[in-house]
Amino acid sequence: MKDCKPLFFKLPAENIVQLKNILETYDGMAGELRTLNAAKGEVVIFALEDTEELILKITASIAEELRLRSIPPPKESLAGDWLLKELVSGEA
Repeated sequence: MKDCKPLFFKLPAENIVQLKNILETYDGMAGELRTLNAAKGEVVIFALEDTEELILKITASIAEELRLRSIPPPKESLAGDWLLKELVSGEA
């Protein structure tokens, strides 16, 4: 799993579905989105080494429209998620 990198973002909860739909148009090429905390609008996109640059370009191009911003790993949202804890700590 070392080639998988979690990228954390925050956006208004009502825009999460739109972000997911945008990523899905890339047919798996742009990573997998998981909602961490819907109420807070915290999401993670799992990027592979060869798709990270594409994901960052996509998110930068829609950031203003979706009010999307990159955030550090949200500790509260990682508390019960062993996979994310390992990926963030670099142990996976």
